[in-house]
Amino acid sequence: MLENNVNMDKFEKRAVIKYLFLKGMSGEAIHGDMLATLGDNALAYSVVKSWLAKFKRGRNNVKNDHRSGCSKDAASTKNVQIVNDILKEYKYLDYLTYC
Repeated sequence: MLENNVNMDKFEKRAVIKYLFLKGMSGEAIHGDMLATLGDNALAYSVVKSWLAKFKRGRNNVKNDHRSGCSKDAASTKNVQIVNDILKEYKYLDYLTYC
């Protein structure tokens, strides 16, 4: 057996859940197996159940779905500098008003 300090990223763990789901294992059995193998690095039972429900509904992808909203690069150094320049020029603006 492997040591309990196995480090897997969340996508690898989701792939394991999908594989064991396809083999017909229950959520409790999958979670128990992950606990025995990964120890403290195992996903919570609620997360295992959530992903099982997604796979049962026909989901095949273990990656995150695209979410709407601001992109991760919206707060780039360039954008922050532009906002700071505007705030310096128009001192009466309160940036908290617009956040």
